[in-house]
Amino acid sequence: MTEPIEQSIRTHLITHPEVFALVGDRVYPGYKHQGVESPCILYQRVSTERALTHDQKPSGLTTARIQFDVLSDTLDQALAIADVMRIALVGYRGDLGENYAQIILPALEMHGDREETTARVIIDYSISFTEE
Repeated sequence: MTEPIEQSIRTHLITHPEVFALVGDRVYPGYKHQGVESPCILYQRVSTERALTHDQKPSGLTTARIQFDVLSDTLDQALAIADVMRIALVGYRGDLGENYAQIILPALEMHGDREETTARVIIDYSISFTEE
């Protein structure tokens, strides 16, 4: 069994030089861990679509919508992180950890404040990949 797509995406992001330069390995599932410094990226799967063949059997093609929350001290810094994530992800095809990405496409982007002292950019990506 291959690793979850979320783990593959995390590995892809923290090994991308421009993303790593801004957040290091501070890319976490679901929620901000106590004591973790900003800036950081949080991620979670919000939906999954599994394509079927004409005879209603699994085709192996899966599209997961992954939501990323970029948290930072300033909106400018959060937007800069979102920009390098876009470079690392949009249009990517190829090996993604133990998975194979057919294509990664942007789905949504929102800007706002999470708290008084934390800037937040929310970005969703649709990741189509081959699932065994």
